[in-house]
Amino acid sequence: MAIFMALVMLLMTVGDFEHYGGVSPENATPEEFVAFIHQCGFVDLAFGVVATVGGVFALTRRHFGLAVTGGVFAILGLGLLIGSLLGLIGLILVLVSRRDFS
Repeated sequence: MAIFMALVMLLMTVGDFEHYGGVSPENATPEEFVAFIHQCGFVDLAFGVVATVGGVFALTRRHFGLAVTGGVFAILGLGLLIGSLLGLIGLILVLVSRRDFS
């Protein structure tokens, strides 16, 4: 979900922002605000990739620390709130099954 949200942020243009009546913070031009959204998109993309890699390690039950890290990054990613909730559930399941990891 975080990767999907990151792609939405990265594909946003000034025209999209103005078309949907976006409200930018004080003293920020639409161009500056869209540039900020693009930077947030890159961060969210990185969080999504780390969460995905951690999920793969959790499914294969290898590298407990990386699986936990993936769960934490899934919670921190901006996955439309659903991704954060699923990340929390996954993190809890990984922590409960600690003994199953090699």
